[in-house]
Amino acid sequence: MPDTTKFANEGGDDPNNGLKANSVLKNRYRIMGVIGGGGMGTVYQARDLNFTDVRRLVAIKEMQSVASEAAMRASMLKNFRREANILATLSHPGIYKIFDFFDINERAYLVMEYISGSDLELILTKTSELPIEKIVDWSIELCDVLDYLHNQKPDPIVFRDMKPANIMIDNLNRVKLIDFGIAKTFVSGKKNTMIGTEGYSPPEQYKGDVSPLSDIYSLGATLHHIITRKDPRLEPPFSFHERPIEDYNSHVPPGFADIINKALAHDIKERYQSCAQMRKDLEQLRSAMLGVAPIAVGATASRAPVANGESEGGDEDTPTSFFEASTEGEVQPRWVFKTEDEIRATPATARELAFVGSYDTNIYAIKLEDGSMAWKHPTRGGIASSPVIDANNRQVLFGSEDFSFYAVDFHGREGWRHQTKDRIRGTARVAHDHVFFGSDDGNLYALNAATGRCMWAYNIGSEVRSRP
Repeated sequence: MPDTTKFANEGGDDPNNGLKANSVLKNRYRIMGVIGGGGMGTVYQARDLNFTDVRRLVAIKEMQSVASEAAMRASMLKNFRREANILATLSHPGIYKIFDFFDINERAYLVMEYISGSDLELILTKTSELPIEKIVDWSIELCDVLDYLHNQKPDPIVFRDMKPANIMIDNLNRVKLIDFGIAKTFVSGKKNTMIGTEGYSPPEQYKGDVSPLSDIYSLGATLHHIITRKDPRLEPPFSFHERPIEDYNSHVPPGFADIINKALAHDIKERYQSCAQMRKDLEQLRSAMLGVAPIAVGATASRAPVANGESEGGDEDTPTSFFEASTEGEVQPRWVFKTEDEIRATPATARELAFVGSYDTNIYAIKLEDGSMAWKHPTRGGIASSPVIDANNRQVLFGSEDFSFYAVDFHGREGWRHQTKDRIRGTARVAHDHVFFGSDDGNLYALNAATGRCMWAYNIGSEVRSRP
């Protein structure tokens, strides 16, 4: 689903043609052009006319019932409706949102979030090599979204068609999974149809056996393709071991190749048993590639000695609660993390990380388990306010005395920043998909939390340092 480069044809009376450019669907969606398509139908870019003051774009997926048999048309519509129902229950930054579902004249339509970007298959055709660091970042994001799907209740959701063509990279370099047409809830022991994409699907999927571990294999196959540029659809089935990654790309660290090979294990028991496990190894690999040691210069973590004089380590029965109590009733911190200047505000926590702003101009992500630094993100001024967590977009939000307000994801990558006219010293608040904060320039700001777009700014007339 690449950027819109082809537009719907004007005119034509063939009923099998798709929607025409500038036609209006359901008295609401003006068709702008064709984004992509396949055997099941076409995906269009459209403008939502309900929003008259802004240009709101959506993607519309059209399913054409071209099958001659009524039973086949009914089956196609059932699968299309299943895709809509699955997406309606999901909320994750790596999954596009749906807004509407309807059918007109034996054609069904799914109205979705429009993603400005390119799919990975198109990116592979336009590039000769991609930075390994970026591929690792994308791998972590893909593990995160698959882990989210696999942990759905009451039944996990198996994507079943992981491949470069179904991975969109948006204009902020973030991953989005697209095309849930064959995604299915997983029921242990139940046979499924032999469906998927040859080359990327694991051995068991050809037998109708599919589970969350099948997605892990397909992710490994996708990463192998991206790094080696060897399309598995053009190679003998299950022959990745015959194409060692290091033979095709000398820039790949051995640890990355090991992770991919484990995901590609023919025996399902030898693969990662969850995407969370794979993500953990990838995050450790990224830290090593960035040169982030457990104890960093100028920002250190150390275990505080316990009351009986034992230092860090001790025996294996040492308590694992965040604070370790001495026998005399005194509470000692489990670890201490030092920055290069004052810490003036309360940290925030999410996903086993503590996010701490320091007056040394950095925001730190610290592992709660051992106090080691996962990453730090620099600004150009001291950070005097508390960071806040935006759970929907999986990011931490904070202001700095460099006049800027930042959004940084849980992996340390900056998503966006908004410039004000003076220092930001107050803590923000997240509500209704927006973030609200004040600045010493006298304004109270409301930004779209996902994009950083300023919705409005209200002038108070004096510094705003309290939390909205």
